[in-house]
Amino acid sequence: MSAPSQFILEPIVVDRIRELCDPSAPWFRSLWTVGTVTALLEVVESVNATWDNVLTNDGAMADFKKNAMSLVKGDLGLGSEVVREKLRLIIIKLKPESTNEGRTALAELEQFITRCRLPYLENWASAIESGQVADQQFESMCRSLASHLLDDGLHPKHLVGWIDKRRGSLNAVELIREAKLLANAQMKTYEFAVPFVKMSREVRNSLDKGHLMAVADFEALYYSCENSVKSGPLVSAPQCVLKVSFQAKDPHSALDSVREWAKRVASRAALATASLGVNLNDQVVEIGAKKIWALADQDLLRVPSILRENAVDAIDDSAQSKQLDDALAMLAPHLQSTAGVSAATLWAACEGLLGRVQSNGHSVADRLADVVACSFIREELFELVKRWRQETRGSSGPDIRHGTTFEQMTVMVDHIVSSGDPGFKRPEEQAAVARIHELATSSAPTVKRVRAYLQTAFRRLYYQRNFVMHSAKFDSVSLSMTSRIAPRLVAAGLDQIVNAHFRSGSVPPLGLAARAAIELDLVGQPGGKHIATLLS
Repeated sequence: MSAPSQFILEPIVVDRIRELCDPSAPWFRSLWTVGTVTALLEVVESVNATWDNVLTNDGAMADFKKNAMSLVKGDLGLGSEVVREKLRLIIIKLKPESTNEGRTALAELEQFITRCRLPYLENWASAIESGQVADQQFESMCRSLASHLLDDGLHPKHLVGWIDKRRGSLNAVELIREAKLLANAQMKTYEFAVPFVKMSREVRNSLDKGHLMAVADFEALYYSCENSVKSGPLVSAPQCVLKVSFQAKDPHSALDSVREWAKRVASRAALATASLGVNLNDQVVEIGAKKIWALADQDLLRVPSILRENAVDAIDDSAQSKQLDDALAMLAPHLQSTAGVSAATLWAACEGLLGRVQSNGHSVADRLADVVACSFIREELFELVKRWRQETRGSSGPDIRHGTTFEQMTVMVDHIVSSGDPGFKRPEEQAAVARIHELATSSAPTVKRVRAYLQTAFRRLYYQRNFVMHSAKFDSVSLSMTSRIAPRLVAAGLDQIVNAHFRSGSVPPLGLAARAAIELDLVGQPGGKHIATLLS
């Protein structure tokens, strides 16, 4: 048995897991993948859908199998190398046609998933302790652990708060072992009082009386909450208050269920009365804990190029501009949509810009993945340059006081390759330096892996859209994960497309995607561009 790597035991590991879970982290440092257990469940779902002719071809099944086998290979949370190889061979036996061998393999896979769930985190802790985790596995390990915890029903904000209380006092092994209790916790019932400041009498009269709470009782409950002073007084007296309960592992997850339910209430009322006559108060009360929560979803999408290029009120009658406007209009409904509607509108925005006549969804997903892969490298470097400007002291480290932004990013990369971390204070930048070092020194395989991550994320969005639009399936095993992962990645792609439209001689979306594919193919090859300037 080897000693664990000191790097793997450093606080940077805990901080990186936290960053991956943090919904406020920039998209290029966030989590793009589902956990391995969820990936295996996607295989089961796609196989059944293929065999039952719910899907018209085996494309989804092939993609999910490929992704799962890639994750299984290096995921020490599943167990020993022998166990992982056994799992891989079972997946290989699954074919598009339903056979006795295939049905046996599917039953074995389902049992394997059950077998892997409970000891997953302990397996990782033991692997670190026994020295099985090398420094270069740092990023993949953090992604595996963060995605497993999130997929297990824990809310990102709850996980971040939980980690914050333990930062500085626990190393990676200790954190993982404590996280076992969190992940294996039983579901709890959370009851909320949800005030509506506007609801027509017609709608109010149709409500289940068992759900109603007297307005006076709600106001008394509100002002009895410990955080009522911080939350401030009720701006408007509600016309109606409904009580609703949800099962969840933490209050943030329960609050997400309240948001989803409230959107459905508003949609049903609008359809029933042909009017937008339902408005919610932004604050709801968790009844048992006597705590006020903000209902508004703060995790909104951003396409900053719209502001950078002064395009908010731009008027352009060209066909390309109208195409872009329509895509942005389809992206906007995501902000108020349920997960299924979000998948459909997000994909419509992608397909409207990057689709060709008779081209399939794979092609659209892969084009967008190439654009976002180039953007990822640039954004990661730009963030390091910006942070270094803020942290620069004396003459140590790279001198980025002069030159264009791209020249400064090139200087930063060259310094990281030759001298390592210049001395960033925050663990977020220290982890980013490790990623940039790998991109610069092992460019071709690292870029290939980044492209694969993004292709899988966008293809998953395509398949979720197909489940919703063509199979009326709103309960896919990874729909909620897709809703967490895909929106900001799509927004990042559209940001690049907006930038190219206004700044780069009006390069069309398909032209930008073609350029991105060319440059990514040439990374690390003779004639390839510096990684800081792929789309410049």
